[in-house]
This record gives sequence, C-alpha cells and structure tokens, in this order.
Amino acid sequence: MSTRGLRRLGREEREEALEAGLTRSELIEREGRKILRIRWVTGKTSAGRLFGKYGKDGRPDFFRLLFGAIAGSLREQFGDEGEKLFNELREKPEYRSSLRQVFDDMKNWFFNEIVPKCKIEPGDIFVIITELELDLETGRLTWYKDRSEVIYWIRSDKVQEMLEELRKTAGAPPEVEELRKRVQELEKENTELRKRVEELMRENADLKSKLADYIARSTEAEDLRAKVEDLTRQLEQVRSERDSLRKQVEELTQENERLRTELSELKATVEKLKKFIETVKV
Repeated sequence: MSTRGLRRLGREEREEALEAGLTRSELIEREGRKILRIRWVTGKTSAGRLFGKYGKDGRPDFFRLLFGAIAGSLREQFGDEGEKLFNELREKPEYRSSLRQVFDDMKNWFFNEIVPKCKIEPGDIFVIITELELDLETGRLTWYKDRSEVIYWIRSDKVQEMLEELRKTAGAPPEVEELRKRVQELEKENTELRKRVEELMRENADLKSKLADYIARSTEAEDLRAKVEDLTRQLEQVRSERDSLRKQVEELTQENERLRTELSELKATVEKLKKFIETVKV
C-alpha cells in the first residue's frame, strides 16, 4: 500500500486508514515456499509511541501494531486457521530474531533518514506506509525499505517556516534567469550598435559637407561620392542588423513574460498549498 494506493481508496476509507491503520495482504509462492506479502499502514502515531516508551503499557506500539497486521493478514488468507498459524510462527527462532531486526532497521531508517529530511520533532504526528514479507515456512520476516513512505503532519507553529522554505524552493526557473541575461546582453549590443550608427551618421554628414565644398573638383567629388555611397551601404547594413537584434529582443521579452506568467502560476500553487496545509493543522 503506497500513497498512490491510498488515493485509490474512497475519502472516508482513506481517512480511516490514516487515522487507525490498514493492512492488505497477498499470498505468493517463491522457490516452492509460500510467502505472505503484507502492505501495512501504521495509522497516526509519533516517534515516542511507535519506537519508544510512550506506547501502550510503556512499550513501543510497533510490536503491537505489527502483530495485529500479521495476524490480520493470516486471517485474511487462511480464515480461522490463520490464528493457529500465527501462534506456530511466533515460536520459530527466525521469526523472533527477524522481528527484532525489522524493528531496529525501521527505527534506524526513521531517525537517521526521515527525521533529518522531514525535520520531524518529538511529538509530531506521522504515518508509515510500508511493505513486509513473511516466509510461512521459516517464519522469517523481511522489511523493504525501498517500498516505504512517511506521511507527516506539520504543526501549526511550523507552518510559516515550511512556507518560507517552499517559497525559496519555488523560485524562478533557470530558464527565466538565462533569458534575462540574454536580454541584457542584447540590450548592451543594441546600445553599442546605436552608438556606431550615430558615429556613421555624423561621418556621413561630414562627408556630405565636404562634398559640397569640393563639388567643383570632379575627381575629388567622385571619390567622396564613392565614400558616401560606401558609408551609406554600411549604414543600411547596420540598420538591418539593428532591426534584427531589436526583433530578437522583442521575442526574448515575450518569452520572458511567458515565463513570468508561469512563475506567477507556480506562486499561486504555493498559496494553494499554504491553504491546504492550514486545513491539516494538528
């Protein structure tokens, strides 16, 4: 049973599973031996209750809950014979040793990996969804860490802190920053081109003035005219390049606006998440 499997349940059944726990089982055969596969939802608990001395009668609730999951799975598969089979398995040395190993492994996984990752503190409420296999011949119990998940509830006094972290992780996509840099580069290039155009226009005006002064001297006038025409072609080329760059700037500006819109939608999603989190405050 995974979070995906929980989503397939009805709303009331899903809430009941999270609140009180749920077990689903499947009987498979491997290398000629019967294996009971157990999908276990612990129900709402805390670290102190599940793994420590704050469980029922001052003992970890882990064993009581797991015994219930195993016994229930055996009854689901074998009916009334399930209880007898459970009592037989409990007497097997490998069952007892592997049960303790499963407890130690799950406890280490929770405190060494889940607690730092999810910042779970003493008293915080969570549910573990996991999968185990019970060898009905040897009694060996096996836990699968890679099939395990944790659902935890954020305390009301930690909601703001979690929202701040979400805001940090929901920053602008890298593409927006890259486009912003590219637009700045193009604007810089465009400024340099404008300066070059202005220089060419001043030079062109100066040549026209000189052409007027030497119009009587045909040879010099022809040379100047050729220079003017050459500069005019350069000016047209620069203008063409400027128009092309301007078009690129406009296209990148439009793309930037589109990404800003996506960013706004992402922020809206974060706000929705904030409202959702408020609905599940402990």
